[in-house]
Amino acid sequence: MSQLQQNASGTSSPVITGRRVLLVLVGAGVLVAGFAAIAKLVSPREGVLETTVMFMNGKALRVGAPVRVSGIDVGTVREIRIRSESPDHPVAVQMEMRTPYELRIPRGAAIGLATSGLFGETFVDFNIRGATGPPIKNGDVLVSDFDPSEQEKQQERAFQELLNRMKPIQESLQKAADCPCPLKAAKPATTSKDK
Repeated sequence: MSQLQQNASGTSSPVITGRRVLLVLVGAGVLVAGFAAIAKLVSPREGVLETTVMFMNGKALRVGAPVRVSGIDVGTVREIRIRSESPDHPVAVQMEMRTPYELRIPRGAAIGLATSGLFGETFVDFNIRGATGPPIKNGDVLVSDFDPSEQEKQQERAFQELLNRMKPIQESLQKAADCPCPLKAAKPATTSKDK
């Protein structure tokens, strides 16, 4: 009877209060979803691409290293794992690329590891020059044909070429050092004690 008396006195029952709360929550959810949909239509389309690349060798790559497309920073390395079940390409590099526009990297892009300068950090490099094929999709697992030993051979050849170019300079400096110079020895300064 106390339930009936409360209803008669003008207060709401727990069932009616629960329905009101549910109605308010549903209405708020619809509003939030509507605002999110409008914001997505109004804001510029952002390109986010998460992918994994399998490499033969990690070449000192670290989590947080840059990911570049044709030399432009577009993302970072999120995770590096060794996958023994894939002995030919055991290094799995998970990365995220994010741009203020839709990023479309052709599947035929060459994917390698490079360093910034002679002693710089290692980064992932997508070279899209002349690449064809459908664009890479979110979640794709790609296999890189990058061979770090071949890159090291190229770097060694470039270093040897640099040394060869420096050889004439070295020879000129050596001749200058071996040359007896007609410089006169400087006279020591005299002081009042010497007189």
